[in-house]
Amino acid sequence: MDIMSSTVARLSARQLEAEGKVFEAVERTDDYLATLVETRPRLADGRLFHTHGLQLLSLGKTTSATHWLTAAEACFTVLSASPYRLRAATDLAGLTGLTGSGATGLTEREQEVVDLVNRSLTNREIADRLHVTPKTVEYHLRNIFAKRGVSSRRDLRTPG
Repeated sequence: MDIMSSTVARLSARQLEAEGKVFEAVERTDDYLATLVETRPRLADGRLFHTHGLQLLSLGKTTSATHWLTAAEACFTVLSASPYRLRAATDLAGLTGLTGSGATGLTEREQEVVDLVNRSLTNREIADRLHVTPKTVEYHLRNIFAKRGVSSRRDLRTPG
């Protein structure tokens, strides 16, 4: 996929939404997302995930909305796109009734570990940065995996 495809998909969905065709917008975005090949997180993808999550929410599909809003927040976190991450976290918090750092379901320390994992640091390197033992990093990763429903470091980097 070229760099503009996610942006075109997002804007097309927004246009359909503006025309009152939210269901069609969601279907079209689902079709696009099924073809999306994960290489590395891009801002345009995160924005599409966020828009899609909000449109699903407007249709009452809270489980799917939560999935895509979480994917958007994860994408923005990897990219250090704080304003976008904050918007996604706020929408997710409104959906789940959580506030602050609980919006992601992770503690502040767990979020730090995720950020360092997303920078491709090893457990030893993360431990050195956080001034803890590698076993403590493993403990945090087990908790993060459980909370995010993933089983590997790679899955943490893959939004959605």
